[in-house]
Amino acid sequence: MRETNPEQFIEQAIDEILPIIKHVFGDNLKMVGLYGSAATGSFVKRVSDVNILIIVGKSSVDEMLKLSKEGKKGLIDFRITPHILSQKELETSSDVFPVEYQEIQATMRLLYGESMLDSLKIGKSNIRHQVETMLRGEMNSLKQIILMTSRDEKIFKREVLSWSGRQIPLFRAVLRLYNAQSDGCSSLDLYKLIQCLEEHVKVDCSSFRILLDLRLKQDTHVEMNSLITDLTEQYMKMVEAIDAGEFTS
Repeated sequence: MRETNPEQFIEQAIDEILPIIKHVFGDNLKMVGLYGSAATGSFVKRVSDVNILIIVGKSSVDEMLKLSKEGKKGLIDFRITPHILSQKELETSSDVFPVEYQEIQATMRLLYGESMLDSLKIGKSNIRHQVETMLRGEMNSLKQIILMTSRDEKIFKREVLSWSGRQIPLFRAVLRLYNAQSDGCSSLDLYKLIQCLEEHVKVDCSSFRILLDLRLKQDTHVEMNSLITDLTEQYMKMVEAIDAGEFTS
């Protein structure tokens, strides 16, 4: 595949997979949206996936198998990850996945149909519980990366970079708890996002900046053990702040 910049790569991925999605699902297709790093400007080639949300009237195993077969080359070449939901699944799961759905609401690029996420009602209590669960889960993920990669620095760095992509929507979810959108903290500028975390959650986020430098400029040299130690400490402080907070809708 010819080398392209991230924006061109994403457009090529859409051009490759969208006609196949339309053909496979036909009249059953209700909506297609681009979400995640490919929609927010934080996409990193060879690290990020191209995430596609597909909403259908009714789920069909035959259609999913057909997409897997007809779209195989594009799915692999462009690291496209389709997320397929029926309309009923979407409407009844916003209390289970409030962080993910709120992030998609705020950042999704609509590719086909009409947005079906705008009408979803997402409660702040559900967001708080999931945010705290996710923060604790990411701390455990860091520990697993250390255990699995042993002393192989190359694999260690690769896994940390992959892990880092999940933190961006999580940080935005934390700031929504603090109603920080009005202060410009819904910005897609990732360094601005980190600054907002420091201002609203009152935690030191210096290790997050180092992690972001590493993600965006992969030739940056950092002492990985120190970075992981600092990240773990700062995550724990964020969990404590959210656990002690009172959040209203």
